[in-house]
Amino acid sequence: MESKEYSRRTFISKWFGTGSLILGGAVVIKSCDLKKPAVEDKKEASANFSCDDFSRISKSEMEKRQKFAYVDKSPVAENYCGNCSMYVPQGQEKACGGCVLFKGPVLASGYCIQYVVKV
Repeated sequence: MESKEYSRRTFISKWFGTGSLILGGAVVIKSCDLKKPAVEDKKEASANFSCDDFSRISKSEMEKRQKFAYVDKSPVAENYCGNCSMYVPQGQEKACGGCVLFKGPVLASGYCIQYVVKV
């Protein structure tokens, strides 16, 4: 009978290789499970989105809106949220969307002092 001798180096490399493969697979599977609820939450949030609903907005976020002097109607005709690079449209049928600077509904006709023309 012929016996194979394994070196310590071979044993450790196989052990680490198999362990890394199992751990990596578990991480990938877990991350896939985490993404599904986030997509469903986004759909649910957009379905319940209202331009007048400030109930989920924290006090600090409301203070940010005030700090940036956000108003629903722009005082400058050509500068409004709908053509600002920081505006995040909610949908074609909706009159409001969001902003990357603060949370909460933002009207397309609105304005704040951080306006940046969309290029």
